[in-house]
Amino acid sequence: MTGSNPQGETSAPTVGNSHTRVSPKALTTLVATVVVLAVISILNLVTVDKVLYRPGPVFNTLGELNGQQIITIDGVETYETSGSLDFTTVSVDGGPGYDVTAMEFLLSKFDDAIASEDYEEVFDDSATQQQVKDQNVELMQVSQEGAAVVALRADGVEVPENIVVAQIIVGAPAEDAVQVDDVILSVGGTEVSTPDDVRDALQEYEPGTVVPVTVLRDDEEVAIDVPTGPDEDDPERTIIGVYLASTFEVPYDITIDAGNVGGPSAGLMFSLALYDTITPGELTGGWRSRGPARFLRRVRSAPSAVSSKVGGCKRSWR
Repeated sequence: MTGSNPQGETSAPTVGNSHTRVSPKALTTLVATVVVLAVISILNLVTVDKVLYRPGPVFNTLGELNGQQIITIDGVETYETSGSLDFTTVSVDGGPGYDVTAMEFLLSKFDDAIASEDYEEVFDDSATQQQVKDQNVELMQVSQEGAAVVALRADGVEVPENIVVAQIIVGAPAEDAVQVDDVILSVGGTEVSTPDDVRDALQEYEPGTVVPVTVLRDDEEVAIDVPTGPDEDDPERTIIGVYLASTFEVPYDITIDAGNVGGPSAGLMFSLALYDTITPGELTGGWRSRGPARFLRRVRSAPSAVSSKVGGCKRSWR
């Protein structure tokens, strides 16, 4: 049945679906949105050879980290402390195992708290993520051990130092005479207690001569004749071609737990905290002090890039 209007005219039924036209303004907005999203996606996929430095967390060396006291000492009287001796950290984005995206680099240009460097200025192209991690752990261990030694010696505690052959350069004059982990006791009859003592004693001999050296090897004193040679950069300087390291005989049980922080610094704040703990009185006077630490490196595969870092160690001495 068809309907009729008041004048009696027959009206035609509606057939099909109506269409809504998109306005030019809405179309422009839609296209712009798609383009922006595409650009953002591309910037998040493209990587750049950059390393970004941004402020990291701050830790109180007199306090706790993850529910554990950062510094613990057994075998010596300790005293109450107050205030805080904070070490600051720097988070490093980039390097082996983590690529900086073009978007991250672009956003860093609008943040004064973030600094950037070219990749090759920070890392060797052949370096691996594990190598960087191992180096950061080793550097932090050296920093912590040095802090313990400085604090104890400042309090008048004797901490003996041993000079150890850490590495022998391939083709070095002493290659067939010394061994890694030899403890050098004397050079040319002169007792040595620091790496500088060894270097100074060698200068009493002409390059190319043989120097009598006494070492501690497998808990036995061994007398050896060590060939010398000239330094490539200074031919008048006598060398034997080894890298030396110091090890210390710390008389107390000292543990420094830096969590996941790695790198060669924070020694100053560790040392001050140790000294404050083993001496009467409050070094800070209840105030808050801050000093530098080193780097945290984050890993892209971690669920939280803020809390997951490469490096760090917990070190104890006895």
